[in-house]
Parts: sequence; C-alpha cells; structure tokens
Amino acid sequence: MAGVVRFARRDRGSIIVLSLFLFLGILMVAGLAVDMAHFEERRTRMQATLDSAVLAAADINQALEPTDVVADYFERAGLDDSPVDVSVNEGLNFRSVQATTRVTVPTMFVRLVDVDQFSSPAGSTAEENIGNVEISLVLDVSGSMGDTGAGSSDTKIQLLRVAAGEFVDTMFDSIQAPGLPAGKLSMSLVPYNQQVALGSDLGGDFNFTIEHNRSHCADFTAADFGSAGISPTQLLKRAAHGDFRYSYSPPYFIECQQQADHDVLALGNSRSTLKTRINQLQDGGDTAIDVGMKWGVALLDPALRPLVDTRISEGKTDAALAGRPFDYGLDDALKVVVVMTDGQNTNTYAIRDQYKSGPSSLVKGKDNKYYYYYPPRSGTSDFYDTSANRWRSLSFIGGSYTVLDYADVWSLMSVPYFSTNYVKEATGSSSFASNAITRTSYGVKDDQLLAVCNAAKQQGVVVFAIGFEAPNEGRAVLQDCATADAYYYDAEGTTISDAFAGIASAINALRLTQ
Repeated sequence: MAGVVRFARRDRGSIIVLSLFLFLGILMVAGLAVDMAHFEERRTRMQATLDSAVLAAADINQALEPTDVVADYFERAGLDDSPVDVSVNEGLNFRSVQATTRVTVPTMFVRLVDVDQFSSPAGSTAEENIGNVEISLVLDVSGSMGDTGAGSSDTKIQLLRVAAGEFVDTMFDSIQAPGLPAGKLSMSLVPYNQQVALGSDLGGDFNFTIEHNRSHCADFTAADFGSAGISPTQLLKRAAHGDFRYSYSPPYFIECQQQADHDVLALGNSRSTLKTRINQLQDGGDTAIDVGMKWGVALLDPALRPLVDTRISEGKTDAALAGRPFDYGLDDALKVVVVMTDGQNTNTYAIRDQYKSGPSSLVKGKDNKYYYYYPPRSGTSDFYDTSANRWRSLSFIGGSYTVLDYADVWSLMSVPYFSTNYVKEATGSSSFASNAITRTSYGVKDDQLLAVCNAAKQQGVVVFAIGFEAPNEGRAVLQDCATADAYYYDAEGTTISDAFAGIASAINALRLTQ
C-alpha cells in the first residue's frame, strides 16, 4: 500500500511532457503560417495574372484568340500547370471574356493533421464595349507655337500636328475601327489663340449679333464661363473685327482671325478630314485658354443637338451622328476634352458694345477722302482734314458725305490709330481708345478657365490637359483644370506625342469594365 502511495506522488518529468506538447503546438501553428503564406502568394500571383490576361483577351483589337492570350499569360507567369477555363461572348462592337481556375497548393506542415493541400477558386471577367465617344481637341495655335521645340529641329506647331494626328488615328482604330457601326466616335477640333473663330459656315448656324459679317468670334462675359453649354438660339455678342492694341492703318492685329487654318471643325467623324485640318494649323496670336475651353466644352453639351440636327439635314454633318451631343450621364457615352497649351492666359482686348456698330465720327466725303467728322460748330468748317491738319467746309469735300459705321471704321484702321490720328488731332483728347476698349486680365481669365472646367467636370466630362513646354502659371492652371492629377501631362519636344498617346490609352481604359 505504501508503494502505491509513493507512485501516485511521484511527479518527476511531468514538465517535460507538457513542454513537448506545447512545442508541438507551436510547430503546428508556425507550419500553418508557412503553408498559408505559400498558398496566399500563389493565389495572389494567379489572380493578378488572371486579371491581366482577361483584360488583354477582351481587347476588341486583340488579334489572337482569347483562349490563346490567357494561356500565354499563364505560361509567361510560370503558372501553366493550372488549367484555366475560358469563355468568350462577343458581338459586333463588344467582347466579354471570363476565365476561371483553381488555386491548389500542397501543404508541407499541416499534412501532419491530414490536410494535404489548400485550394480555392479564382476567376476574373473583363468586357470591352465600344460605346459612343465624343472628344473635343482644344489646341493652342498662338504665336509661341512657332518656336522650336526642346531637343528638336521642328517647331512646336509641327510637333503638335504629328502628335494630334497620331491621336486621331489611335482613336479611330480603337473606337471606330472598320466593320463597326458608323457613329461610334465624333471629334471636334478647336484651335485657339486670343479668340476662337467658328468660320462662316459653322458660325452661320449660331445666333450672332449682326454688327458685321467679316468674322464669327464671340465675346463672352465672366458669367458665361460658369455654364457648359451654348445653345444655337442663344444670342452671342459678335466680337468686333478689328485691332484694339496697335496704332496702325490698315489694322495689324485682328482679334478674331478667321481663316481656314484657325476655324473650328465641329463633330467630325472622318479620320482624313480631321487629320487634314490638323495639318493646316498655323501659329499666330496670343493665348486665351478660357475661350478655347468654353467652345470645346460647348461642343459636347446636349444644348448643341438642334444645331447638329440642322447640319445633318443640310448634308454638312454625317447622319450617323444623329442624337449627338448625347445627354450627360449615359452609360454608353463618354465625353472627353483634351486641352493643350504651350503658354498661359494673356490679357484679352475687346471693344465696348456701343463702339461695335452704329454711326461713327468718321465720314467719307464726295471727293472720296476720309475725314474726321466733328459735331457741327457755329461756322461752316465742320470737317477736320488730318492730311492738312485743318478744318474744312462741306463744299470743300464735295458738298456731301457718308457717315461710316463703326464696324467699317475698324476694318480700315485700328482703334488706337483712330483715337490718335482723328479724335486727338481734332479735339486734343486722347481718351477715346481707353474709353472704347476693355481689357480682361490674365488672372480673371484663369478664373474663367477654371469655371468652365468645373462646369464640364460637374456634368461628367473627362478633362485631360497637356502643358507643352508651358510656364509654371500655365501648367498650374491646367493641372487644376484636369479631372485628376493623373490626367495632366507635361511634355517637351517630341514627348508631346507620348502625352497624346497616354491620353489615348487612358480613354480606352475608361471604356473597359471589370
């Protein structure tokens, strides 16, 4: 009996047994962690490969069979030991690719507790659906674009022509490829310097005031930049066709430079027509990014649809573009503005409304000479002859005269020239030009640019921006204008092509859903 009691009380070695069990538990937990890490690494790598593979396979322009594309991705990743099931659904303008597989990893440690492997399904789906895309290219054609590009023998306008042409090719290849229904892509070209000239054809479809018909540029108020659209019935103040900066006769610097290489091309869907117009771009003038952006956004706004319908009925716009610009917010309609500058906003000059048209103080005598007409005085010499610096009588100038309209005066001479050589000569006052001309400073124009950029972004328009060797001020305002930081591009020299290529790639990515 005593021996049994002693045996029961003997506890030597019990701690060792407990320690062995704890050690085995620790080893099992550590082994589980190693096995799980190994499995997760494999699963993550396989999922990433699967995602990339189906994105590439879903590309409508992909020449290889989707199954072959997925298999190639897995082979290159060293995962070709895992069978992948690929299913494809495609039509005339869409392709959907779904791929599924199973991640299976043998265990090294937890097999001690009869768990031989970890396994989990993996799958990914990508669809490319070529919906409708509307693009406005807002391109700086100011005088500095005639400077040589950095690291290149070509001017910046030449480099822009190449880059923008390549962009057009990429967009047509990916969105309006041969065989797809017509009308998937529309693209507007908005060249700008200190103004945007619509040209007589497009400008005739807007409701401009009728001071003259020499050009079709609009003078906007600050409030106009807070909205995205311009309706064809909206009354637009026609910019005076004149020179408000320099004292020359005839005018030297016309604010609205309407000529073929500056005119807007609205809602084009012909690759060749767009590229021809791009190749016609010439440099000259100052920089009004705000005005360029205002028109670029307006050409995407549904308020313009009646004008497009009218132009379709007149045979000026392809009938395949009926219904554009589409309403905002449609799932299958992407609206994009690409705005580019090599500078920054400069001051804008315009003439006050009361001096745009109406009877002026310049008269033409019957003898076909021009005189400053001074309000009748008490005597008979009421016409100031600037060539002789003296007043003349009515009989001296032929007995009759014609009062010129202000719009006609500005086609003959600049406002400062008229002010100095007629008003001041006759009256001694030099205030006419300062009273007649308005100036919008570059700071206000930056605010106007951001206002129209925000109006566009609030409607879901995607804004890309390129600073092409632009100064810090121009780069900063474009960065604020862009939809996101990643949608702003800096470019120098030939890298302008890289910027446009990056934007083209981003536009295509925006059309992909996962």
